[in-house]
Amino acid sequence: MQLLRITTAGSVDDGKSTLIGRLLLETGSVYSDQIASATKASEKKGFKNLDLSLLTDGLAAEREQNITIDVAYRYLNLGDKRLIIADVPGHEEYTKNMVTGASLADLALVLIDAKNGYTPQTQRHLTFLSALGIPEIVIVVNKMDDVEYSEENFNKVKQSCENLIDTIMKSHSFGLPKRTYIPVSALVGDMVTERRNNMPWHTGPTVLEYLKSVKPQNLQSSPARLPIQMVLRSGSERRYAGLLVSGVIETGQEIVSLPNNKSAKIMGIYLGEKKLSCAVAGQSIAVALDKQIDISQGNVLADPKNLPDVSNRFNAKLFFFRVEPTKNTPYFIRHISGNKNRNDSIVFENHQPPPPEAKFENSDESVSVTEACVSNNPLVYDNYLDNRTTGSFIIIDRITKDTIGCGMIQ
Repeated sequence: MQLLRITTAGSVDDGKSTLIGRLLLETGSVYSDQIASATKASEKKGFKNLDLSLLTDGLAAEREQNITIDVAYRYLNLGDKRLIIADVPGHEEYTKNMVTGASLADLALVLIDAKNGYTPQTQRHLTFLSALGIPEIVIVVNKMDDVEYSEENFNKVKQSCENLIDTIMKSHSFGLPKRTYIPVSALVGDMVTERRNNMPWHTGPTVLEYLKSVKPQNLQSSPARLPIQMVLRSGSERRYAGLLVSGVIETGQEIVSLPNNKSAKIMGIYLGEKKLSCAVAGQSIAVALDKQIDISQGNVLADPKNLPDVSNRFNAKLFFFRVEPTKNTPYFIRHISGNKNRNDSIVFENHQPPPPEAKFENSDESVSVTEACVSNNPLVYDNYLDNRTTGSFIIIDRITKDTIGCGMIQ
């Protein structure tokens, strides 16, 4: 079964949770007790009909304030395709939660209010999505019922968004993602899963039709990468467990452990206690090798025909969520090839404050140009565009332990 990861984006109150709630309800992806609970909560709030946003906003604070705070993951099964949709917050103070939800997405649904157009938060989200390398962006112009389903209004919003995206690309030198525009009314249900008679001028797909047509990234065709999370013992046998983040491995295949650069052959692959002949990207497995080598948490088992880079010096594009880091000041980082019990540190040798056009209005957030980074321990990494898991890291303040940013290795 194909797996498609989707994130939402857009400003607060543009209808992200309502759109997802509509998709869940009309594809039969919600349990009856969830509908009953959301209906009861809607009645308490004085709504005559079901508030679809309550199907995704599960925290008490979210329901009380009628906003999304944390990332909520919801699941849809569409025949041979499974969708994981991240409903992310739209408020500025929760932007880092949005980046978390978008970090592994294959596609983004960016919602824009048909009446009010894009906002500074929309610009912020589009900038982050472009920098994250999201290959496809769908601009969902929502609340078309508020503008009487006007084609002229839709075209006006579309043109303003195109101008905004061109500005973002020029300011940050990002590549242009593929993008599609769909007019919808998530509240009424028009152009989400079905067509009604309100917008006969729109000949493109509904949201659901578009999602069915998208082909997910094929991680199985990428070189094998198995970051080790723990070492298990089964009798006298040692098994090395982790999530196979890309590629395919088979029994009898030779692998290389990095960064210590030791080779061995795979003698057994286990999914729980079930023995497999091969494993594919996305499976959490344990492997047994034909000889004892020094492997611990943070090592990466890789395909010897296509090895990742191993170095403590690399270039990365950086996001900053809070105060701008200073040149040559060490910060902690967390990377897939790091050890959770070890504080790896990093410094930015040539860091310069980003230009004014790279900053956001009334915000400390910014996207930097590519930086020269030096870590105290070597990382095992790929280019972010080739492998998002091994090519990314987060930046942590040494004093407050707050996550202040993240990096994408170039």
